[in-house]
Amino acid sequence: MGELTVISFDMTHGLGTDGTIAVERVAHLVAEAGADLAGLQEIDRFWPRSYFENQAAVLGRLLGMHHLFAPITPLGGPGRGLAILSRHPVLHHTWHRTAEGPPCFVLQRAAIGCAGARVTCLNTNPGNSPAVWRKIQGICRDLHTPALLTGGAAAEGFAEVMRAIGWRPAVPDEEPVRRPLRDARPQGAVFFSPHWRMQRVRLFRPAWAVTRPLAATAALASPAGATPKPGAFPAAGPRP
Repeated sequence: MGELTVISFDMTHGLGTDGTIAVERVAHLVAEAGADLAGLQEIDRFWPRSYFENQAAVLGRLLGMHHLFAPITPLGGPGRGLAILSRHPVLHHTWHRTAEGPPCFVLQRAAIGCAGARVTCLNTNPGNSPAVWRKIQGICRDLHTPALLTGGAAAEGFAEVMRAIGWRPAVPDEEPVRRPLRDARPQGAVFFSPHWRMQRVRLFRPAWAVTRPLAATAALASPAGATPKPGAFPAAGPRP
């Protein structure tokens, strides 16, 4: 069955520990991971702090990937948001507000065609609100296609909420003791629906990154023909 490599990264609008904003470094990470799909959080579009750059479009161009942006600003215009990058064809894209702000919380959703299957890709920054976690859990529980979710540094409580519906978190192997101790920087999170069989997980540690990207590879382990039940999804958000 089809294999998919996905990377999750809270990219802090490209800002590094050296004070430089450079989305080219993010593009290099995605390429190094061999990612077919990237779920990016804290990405900017036409925002002063990042020099009015459309960062998702720039990354898409550098990587040769489809780029999808979902704003988390209240009016949905320029500003901060989420992005999905995909090497596979994009069949559908929308987003839903999971909590009104400030801060606003958004669940981005895209359908891609992968190995003859329709795969649902979700991307979010879930924060620390159990109410938001439960809303995301409800949406994921009602999905009947192979699906995955990328997110910013997810609290352990959120991981437990996802495990409760059978979604597996991608957990990197324990590092050998000879390596330096882990630092406290938050890391990305990837969750797979029960349709997947985990293959490998890698945690990246670029010196410049404020957070740690997480990449995971999984293979489809069940038939891809399942379709969502009618009315399984909430009302769609605005189209980009």
